[in-house]
Amino acid sequence: MVQDEQTINYRAFAGTGGVGSAWKWVIVAGGVSTFVAMLSLFILGSTGNTNLVFGVFMLFFTAGLAGIIGGGLGYIYSRQRAIGLALVQFVFDNGWMLGNGVAADDVATSLLGIGDSQHCTDGFGGTYKGVSFSGVVYHYMTGSGKNRSEQMFTNLCFNLSKAFPLILLDDKRNNYLFISDLPSRIAGTKELAVEGDFGNRFRVRVLPGTEQTVLELLTPDFMVELMANPFAADIEIEGTKMFVISSDDAFTADNLQNLFGTTDIVLKHLSEVSLSWQAASSQQEVSQITTTALAPRLKALKENNSAWIVGVVIVVGALTGRVINTYTGQSGHNANLFYVLLSAFVLGTIVTIIHKLSNRS
Repeated sequence: MVQDEQTINYRAFAGTGGVGSAWKWVIVAGGVSTFVAMLSLFILGSTGNTNLVFGVFMLFFTAGLAGIIGGGLGYIYSRQRAIGLALVQFVFDNGWMLGNGVAADDVATSLLGIGDSQHCTDGFGGTYKGVSFSGVVYHYMTGSGKNRSEQMFTNLCFNLSKAFPLILLDDKRNNYLFISDLPSRIAGTKELAVEGDFGNRFRVRVLPGTEQTVLELLTPDFMVELMANPFAADIEIEGTKMFVISSDDAFTADNLQNLFGTTDIVLKHLSEVSLSWQAASSQQEVSQITTTALAPRLKALKENNSAWIVGVVIVVGALTGRVINTYTGQSGHNANLFYVLLSAFVLGTIVTIIHKLSNRS
């Protein structure tokens, strides 16, 4: 694995930092107007003129609400449009290619096996320092009803020439208090205790039985470089793939510098150790490392495919409703709907319990 010299051109993002500043002032004006509306209730409330109080309140409150909502939507649209155009130019400036047709193979296992409606956007790829790679923004949905929300992660995937054991370096600097920014831990892994300051910044997870091999990979020099890294991103290495992950929702200039800055450190180290990597000394051992490292990934990919649950819920619910109709004479549509919902609740509970138990194994 030879690391070529390559400098990334970020000029396409020049000027995007101030995008949407006008909309921010609209939001501020909306907040001020809403405050004035609330203040008017106290100032004019003592006049006893209900119509005047209500009229002034509604005028400022409506204007404030419109400013906050309209400004927010305007800011989001202008930001997304500017970053989207800058990303296209950024990709071309660096000799890479656009493309959203990225498979789940290019998404880190830490992000798979959770939520629904998974898809990728803003895909691009090419070669960086002699290593082929792809980048995507990975989306999925969680929750239901009012609590339903979209989760997004930026994800770079690099195709390595050597196979390495599974290792996840969860940078605590981008966590939410004591909670990891990653949506789930990789099934079947365990936390590896690392002495010194490195363990204070990174949470290390490995497969049982590979601890010694991983410790050989985490050389003192490598840990020092990662500790000195001003950027904060999570690193996942599995077989011949390396992922660099951020919980940012878009490929902004800052986020790209974060991802590629972290990538530089890891690729440099892997390039140095690949020549003396004893675990990859034979084809049989390479195959064993790859198979072992990718086992949790295959499991996560299977968990992503939950469409069959919907079919089971509908069939079981409809059959249950039909049986109840026969013996009770209830209305067919109402009974069917009730038992479809009941089956959904029961099956959902069972699937959740099974999923929790499998993640503990």
